[in-house]
Amino acid sequence: MTKRRRTTQSGMKRRFILNTVWPVCYSSLLVIVHSYLIYQSVSRYKVYREAAPREAVYHLVTLCVVAILIPATAVITFLKTGSYTNDGAPG
Repeated sequence: MTKRRRTTQSGMKRRFILNTVWPVCYSSLLVIVHSYLIYQSVSRYKVYREAAPREAVYHLVTLCVVAILIPATAVITFLKTGSYTNDGAPG
């Protein structure tokens, strides 16, 4: 029985390591994709600024809000969330 306990503990240790590495990978991928989309949006803003200056203001405001939210999304990816099997179960 002691062999099973050791195997379980090492398996849990590996799972814990993978569980802590996953948010880093996910967060970096999210920030890279988000930054690319902001870059594309800035290039679109330059076109809109000349074509329709009034609508370009709204585009700029939205672009600034999205750029401000990048650190928040990176932090949120590190928060531990999940569903438990007994969520909403009575008693």
